[in-house]
Amino acid sequence: MFVLALAGLFISVTLLISHIFILELPCGGRNDCRAVAASELSHVGPIPIAAFGALFDAAVIGICLLRPGKTGQFWRTSAAFVWTIGLIATVISAYLTNVSVHNLGAFCIWCVSHAIVVALIWLISAIEISKFAPDPGEVPAKSGERKLFVPVLALALIASASYGTFLYKTASIYRWFPQKYNEAIIGDGHWSLGPASAPVTIVEFGDLECDRCPPASIFLNKFQADHSKTVRIIFRHRILPMHPHAQDLAEIAEWAGTKGKFWEMHDAIYADQKPGSEGKYLTYATRIGLDDKELQKFLDTPRTDKKGIRYKAFMQTYDDWQDAAVLGVDQTPTLYVIVNPPGGERHTYKAASLGGLKRLVEDEQVEKWIGPATAENRVKGATK
Repeated sequence: MFVLALAGLFISVTLLISHIFILELPCGGRNDCRAVAASELSHVGPIPIAAFGALFDAAVIGICLLRPGKTGQFWRTSAAFVWTIGLIATVISAYLTNVSVHNLGAFCIWCVSHAIVVALIWLISAIEISKFAPDPGEVPAKSGERKLFVPVLALALIASASYGTFLYKTASIYRWFPQKYNEAIIGDGHWSLGPASAPVTIVEFGDLECDRCPPASIFLNKFQADHSKTVRIIFRHRILPMHPHAQDLAEIAEWAGTKGKFWEMHDAIYADQKPGSEGKYLTYATRIGLDDKELQKFLDTPRTDKKGIRYKAFMQTYDDWQDAAVLGVDQTPTLYVIVNPPGGERHTYKAASLGGLKRLVEDEQVEKWIGPATAENRVKGATK
């Protein structure tokens, strides 16, 4: 239990550090950890779930440190306590894992690893109670044996702190960078939400098949809703070559925009990014109240037909690609924040991820123009 709890503490402390400093963790070749971290289920109010995981691990470690020198009765009672909190933690972990996989379509290797550790600790406590519980008057371990635990605990804490420091120092890609303003950032004729006179404009270059983009989209939706008078958001396409459906999805979003539902289509695609085939494309239309037959007709139109609506949609994505090439945008999401207050000096910043964007909007040079969150609803409709 002690060794497992140390492993759990390493995982939970690392997750906690990533939440506090908005660092994005290595995720086994996938980026699902970002989606899970951006989910509402990753917090209970302002407290990250990882903090409760760390408390569980610390409690088990504490019990293991207290046991040497205590009688068998204490061992039995403490095992029952670990079994109880372990059962609660296992049920919660299983529920959160199920939600992340089935609702978010995301698999966070860090979270699942901690869930496995918790389940094993619970299983060990159950076995201890049923088969290996010492006699009440027996003293299974002498108090002097406690000193064997202390250096191992110290090493585990040093390892956690060192890895957290390493993550923070190597996370420059997740921070923001001052930029020279370039007209190609905003361009012309792009979908936006919020007033054109807003002192802060956030431009996202995104790929509708990119699994890193939905968390940024979720954040931007809420952020613009909370600051509807001071923040304007603009979405631009940056289609990545490794995504086979991205071009079709971008054109479908542009088609929905001609029906007044660009943002609804944008949100629907990000909510379910596994299109698979044109048949799945049609479900996006019905989901947001558009005619799937019209969408099928749009998809049947060749992009080369200069009189057709699909050609116009394709050219919009091509214009975005050209501007992205000028700016050197080679990953998604790439986010530009332009602070252009009335009568003030314009500043431009670039963030390479959601973590960088969150840090940027909290910077005093940007935050003072955004102002406090309001209770107003999101500005309805989109402008182009």
